[in-house]
Amino acid sequence: EFFNISNGEPTELFNLLQRLSEKLNIYLNFKPLPYPIAYTLATGMEWIYKYLLPDQEPALTCYTLGLLAFSQTLDITSAKIKLRYEPGISIEQGLDEFVQYWKL
Repeated sequence: EFFNISNGEPTELFNLLQRLSEKLNIYLNFKPLPYPIAYTLATGMEWIYKYLLPDQEPALTCYTLGLLAFSQTLDITSAKIKLRYEPGISIEQGLDEFVQYWKL
């Protein structure tokens, strides 16, 4: 059996990355693209890297695009019931701890 482990707060990955980049003083310049165009670009990048640059990873994949484009919420109910799991920290606290670790 598998369990989702998170703090239970619904969070969009895109917003999480924006908050993390701000805390690290890295300013990202996001440009919105319609999903079909972004998907076509990601598919093209996957093809190019698969056949022309097989030892490298593409900057954008269809999987990564899906993570950024669609909201995902992990349901931790099963972990709470079966494992008696209770989240220990908030997403914001986790980001702050990561930033402190990263700056070491």
